[in-house]
Amino acid sequence: MKTDELVLQFRIGLQEVEPEVWRRIQVPAWYSLWDLHVAIQDAMGWQDSHLHSFTLPDRFGEDVLFGIPLEDAGELEGDTQRTVAGWLYATDRVFDAPGVRADYLYDFGDSWLHDVTFEGLVPADDDADYPRCIDGAQPCPPEDIGGAGGYANLLDILADPEHEEAADYADWLRGEVTRYAPFVPHHFDLADITFDDPDERWRVAFSDTEEALPEGPPRSENRRPPAFPLPGSPEDELITIFDAINYNTGEYPRDEVEYIVRNADVCTPLLLMMLEEVVEDPDGILDDPEYMGHWFALMLLGHLRVSGTQAILAEIAIMPDALPSELFGDILTEFLPAVLHRTCAGVYDTIHAIARNAEADMWVRSSAVDAILYGVLAGDYAREDALRLFAELLDACGPDDDPFMASHLAASMVDLHPGEYVDRIRRAYEDGLIDPGYMQWKEVLVDAEKSIDDCLAGLRAGSMCRYIDDIHASIEWWACFHEDSDYTESDPAPVRSGAAFAKRGRAG
Repeated sequence: MKTDELVLQFRIGLQEVEPEVWRRIQVPAWYSLWDLHVAIQDAMGWQDSHLHSFTLPDRFGEDVLFGIPLEDAGELEGDTQRTVAGWLYATDRVFDAPGVRADYLYDFGDSWLHDVTFEGLVPADDDADYPRCIDGAQPCPPEDIGGAGGYANLLDILADPEHEEAADYADWLRGEVTRYAPFVPHHFDLADITFDDPDERWRVAFSDTEEALPEGPPRSENRRPPAFPLPGSPEDELITIFDAINYNTGEYPRDEVEYIVRNADVCTPLLLMMLEEVVEDPDGILDDPEYMGHWFALMLLGHLRVSGTQAILAEIAIMPDALPSELFGDILTEFLPAVLHRTCAGVYDTIHAIARNAEADMWVRSSAVDAILYGVLAGDYAREDALRLFAELLDACGPDDDPFMASHLAASMVDLHPGEYVDRIRRAYEDGLIDPGYMQWKEVLVDAEKSIDDCLAGLRAGSMCRYIDDIHASIEWWACFHEDSDYTESDPAPVRSGAAFAKRGRAG
């Protein structure tokens, strides 16, 4: 592949082996550490059939490993070690100056330890393909020979044709035990070296996983990996914080939630990205039933009143096949109304669009109706305007539609005091649009006898407990944090007294 004007040059030497096996390679400037790993494998002559890691003790300490994170990595690492995905880090960010060196370990059993030294940026040759190997010496040891000690023993045996094991080793070496077979002691030919596509190596490496296989490691438009925070950087602290909200440990992550709230300027873009992922990869989220980061993102963005949330919610509203409900469950019915209202900044265009869209998810659409109720309570949406809109939407409901929407609209009008719209609600009952199990006609008549102030007071009492003013109280009662107790979802969050909120709460 052709490169830009500069390429990265490295010297790789295999430690504890005499004579030294070494290579000098040049790789494209956009390479990630995964790409560099593949280039090292190909230049040295390894078959890439074992695990690997880079460590840069002088930059990141001994406990940060760049490689392939594994669920059972603790069995291979020390208690304090952490493996981060090499494909998330650009090589020129990690090797940021000439002379920076790393230990590259291949095969955690045989422990082939390499010294990798960055020699600097050099001009690219317009007539060359990169990566390329420009110098080196000695052949790569055979795979699974037993490390440096086993390799030294092999060289001793092959140097003595009379050795009793010479014939057996010679026969074994005729097999594919190195990338550039057959192995011949002390023979190295630069012309033998070829390089594979690192994206293709990625697909081969992860082809046996149960998860859906991406086309390759994540890259930006210029093929560089994303600008992921380097270990130990201030941004890296966010990774630990967000790990705590992505998966449930059984305890509410109060400290981490508080950190996000206090550092909203830094955390908000990450929360928006997490919510955007719901639209971009819903199947991936559903395939990981333990993941709950998108729930926290929705709640925190609502609590922080982030206006950029509205556009993403509009996309979630039109997701097909009840995906919104599958993705968010009860959180959709309990808290989305408050999120919609808190993030609209008094501009209801998106909320109106969702409420009017008959193709939108039923629960998201009804949440838009509830968001308008919140607007009335907050004083930034006129009660009369809300009633006119609800009546208009009720008139648009037909006998073949799911009765939930008409029932919810009618109940919302009752919550605001139906006033002159009582007859219109009665006609909806007569036309069979409203489910009597959702709200009975006598409830409409009872509320119609109340004052407007009494109706709004009841609505406020029943709805504001879900308004996310206290983010900790709003999340801490989730059942997932109380699986081993008699705690119930209704304990800290009383049932809404407003008709629409109470009925909808039971329906959801």
